Amino acid sequence: MKKFIIIVSMLVGLSLLSCSSDNENKVGGEVVINGESYELKKGIIVISNDQKTFHILLANGEVFYDPNRSYKEGPYYFSDNTTQYIDFEMHGAIGNAGNIESAIYSFPNDKPNFDYNTPYMHYVGVYTNLITINGIVSSFEWLNSDNMTGQAELTKVGDAYKITFSYGNQQNAVSGTYSGPLNRVEN
Repeated sequence: MKKFIIIVSMLVGLSLLSCSSDNENKVGGEVVINGESYELKKGIIVISNDQKTFHILLANGEVFYDPNRSYKEGPYYFSDNTTQYIDFEMHGAIGNAGNIESAIYSFPNDKPNFDYNTPYMHYVGVYTNLITINGIVSSFEWLNSDNMTGQAELTKVGDAYKITFSYGNQQNAVSGTYSGPLNRVEN
């Protein structure tokens, strides 16, 4: 009987271990805006020329970047099935140019005497109900981070990233997570 209990315990332990591994390798996430959830499947990270500023775009479809597109079109374009995305503008610490730091990025207005030499989040825009035609967004609904407080925690593990974010004000609340690869693009 003892052997049976030990074998059953080992099998249960192995099944729990394999389930947790599946969850850790899951790619994607969600953004929740005022209680409404939107799926995030893919993302890119765009490093600016100054090597300190970078954008992370997370979407429910393909995201592309082309710095040679016209100002009217904008440098980002999307697969036609993309209906939402979130754009984070973040700044790394001085002295760590070109490297994406695992850190907590806060809005500067959250802290008095904020030190701009540390990682911080400058802006976040959430775009929903996108209509895209040939990669160009023709209409959308938009919520930006002006007059909001909050933060995003960015962690890099191997080739994958995990970002957990939450910000808002008295009128709006935005939160979410994403885990998975981010295709890196130099500006």
